[in-house]
Amino acid sequence: MKKVILIGGAPFTGKSTLARELAAKFNYACISTDDLGTAVKAISPDPAFNPMKDLPHWKYYQEHTVQELFDHTILYHQKLMPSVKAVIEGHSKTGYPAVIEGWALYPDWVDSLPYENIDSLWLTASKVILKTRVLADKLFYSDVPDPDIFINHYSERNVWLNKKIEADAKSLGMKIIEIDSNTDRENLLLNACKQLQT
Repeated sequence: MKKVILIGGAPFTGKSTLARELAAKFNYACISTDDLGTAVKAISPDPAFNPMKDLPHWKYYQEHTVQELFDHTILYHQKLMPSVKAVIEGHSKTGYPAVIEGWALYPDWVDSLPYENIDSLWLTASKVILKTRVLADKLFYSDVPDPDIFINHYSERNVWLNKKIEADAKSLGMKIIEIDSNTDRENLLLNACKQLQT
């Protein structure tokens, strides 16, 4: 297995769960691009790192169109790329082996990285699976006054990102795992290990 493993995919595809399982199995560090974003947001005045402007998460999704959510996502991830690249480079060159996961990873960007000892795996899922997983996480929307609008906008943003990642990863011949209703933690880990060791 390569020294740095990158796991990308839309929210609710299972990236974080798989990253933790892989890191534990192979004694790798486990890093989330969400945490890198939180760290950058704490020291950067750039509004791209805080599109919610301290609104409750549900209000942000309800008050913006799906197109605006797309635009915010792309801008946020573009601004975050230098920080993500620095962490990948550090672990690739001299740091401890690491699994780095997050929805800020994009296949075309990963393909352009100049490191030989990294590998990537992309998790994708159908629109039905993505929405079902959001609905199953009742704590995620338990305080939302009108959950239908929130869930629809949030899910549509995720479906858009999922389609982009799947299309780009396929065009680049990258490793993909399609998440379906039968996917559980055990078979996801087995599938990932098989793909990453080829």
